[in-house]
Amino acid sequence: MQNRPPMQNGYGPQQTPVRQPTPLQQTPSTPSRASVEATPPPVPMTPGFPMGKSQPDFSMGTPASPRETQASFKPKVRVLDTHGGLDVRVMQGLGFEVSHHRPMAPTYHELGLIDIHALTMMLKSSITAEIKVALDTLATVSVEARQSIALESCEDLLEALVDVAEAQVEFLGDHAPEGAEHMSMMAYEDVLRACRTEGGTMLDVSLFGSLENDLERATDKLICITTILRNLSFFESNHNALAGPNVVRFVSGVIERLGACSLFLRSYNGLLDFMKDIIIYLSNLAHAIVIPTEEEALNLLHLILAFAPQPLPHISGRESIMFTPYSPSVHRYLPPAVDTLAKLLARDDPNRVFFRTIFLSESNTNLPYDLLTRSFALAISPIPDNNRPMLQQAVEARGPILEQGLLAAEILAQMCPVGDHCLARSWLASEDGFALSLLRLICLLSPQANPMVQGRPPRGMDRDEMMPFMRITHRGMNVLRTLLRKAHETTADDLQLPVGVLPKKESLLGALLTVSIDGMIVKELCSYAGLDD
Repeated sequence: MQNRPPMQNGYGPQQTPVRQPTPLQQTPSTPSRASVEATPPPVPMTPGFPMGKSQPDFSMGTPASPRETQASFKPKVRVLDTHGGLDVRVMQGLGFEVSHHRPMAPTYHELGLIDIHALTMMLKSSITAEIKVALDTLATVSVEARQSIALESCEDLLEALVDVAEAQVEFLGDHAPEGAEHMSMMAYEDVLRACRTEGGTMLDVSLFGSLENDLERATDKLICITTILRNLSFFESNHNALAGPNVVRFVSGVIERLGACSLFLRSYNGLLDFMKDIIIYLSNLAHAIVIPTEEEALNLLHLILAFAPQPLPHISGRESIMFTPYSPSVHRYLPPAVDTLAKLLARDDPNRVFFRTIFLSESNTNLPYDLLTRSFALAISPIPDNNRPMLQQAVEARGPILEQGLLAAEILAQMCPVGDHCLARSWLASEDGFALSLLRLICLLSPQANPMVQGRPPRGMDRDEMMPFMRITHRGMNVLRTLLRKAHETTADDLQLPVGVLPKKESLLGALLTVSIDGMIVKELCSYAGLDD
């Protein structure tokens, strides 16, 4: 220590050791273990610590064996109380506080005395909070089955509801996306798929007071009003009021806007709710609706056809046609659509005149008689396939919708044109074989009747109870006979009917030998096969 030169700024002079040259032929000698242990390693100079003072020991000591390392290792364990850095307990408290202070509509038992006149004045006030309270109250009362709102005794409640709804439609129309020039209502199956995609997407929450938030609230009010109309339509005393021209024009106007722009209601969930509400409303009231103009008839028809099974049938040149069958698990709202179509077509003029004009006006389009073919496809879609098992049980489950569908098909078959377009033959010769399925269905259901005593039903039973499928079989035969007659009247003679469309003589002979079969059905089968002479 005394022979070393003084340090400068805590640093000693660096001395570079001089290595002795080693001959190339000399083998490097290995130092003995004693010399290695006797000579301590040089201590590195650490900046900041002057010589003569103790320096921190950075050595890790003698490395332990693997067994000692495993025994001495103690991992740090902590409780997983956060989710990605977010404390769920704190967020749960905030959410509970928000839900606690959020205003909720009272239940039916909490409403007490309901003043319809006060609710009507609230709707007419144009105050947002008053309108919200009135709509919440009416929605709560309308869904109650034990008590109904008699619209005929409620002064101008219905008019106030329609006025509020039209105000929301006008506001939404001012800020709606640009729509298409021609009307094309989105199919029910496509709307369902879009709703599933929309449900799995992270949606932006609009700020309160912004234009987007006002548009969303306008959509909620509009759908709330359509839900109230649907609920009130289940009571027969309200049919005449709800089937008035003002309500029909309002519904038709919204359908027309949705046909031009599918996102007119800001989301596909809103579109789905509107479609379901209106098709139930129309199914309950179609028998009492007198369509004001042809425009309203076309809009209602587009909504009805939106519930038809996909893909849609069409006729292009001489290509064959295929009708898509009805699937109860997929087409949940097809029964009210078929019921609405049958009731609107079965009503007297002007409804039937409007639809006939709409159907026959498509003779010179790119797809001739497309709406007529799609309507017929919707009407016959409930007919079960003749090859499916348990056909009898399927017919019993589909009895009401099958009866209404064949009623609509019978009227549409009478509207089928006769001329250059072999439309009737194309329907009979469809690839799915609907004519064969309908013919076999008629033959299956015809014997389903108990024998009558002296031509009259037994006491306590009417004719419908004895022959539950009588209307189905007779309407089915009328459809086949009308289409076959019009198919023979067309000018095109090169389109042949497939095998099985016309019954064989052996089948007719077997029907004649059946005791419990309806004699009128046998006569119609013979006429259909051309053997009535």
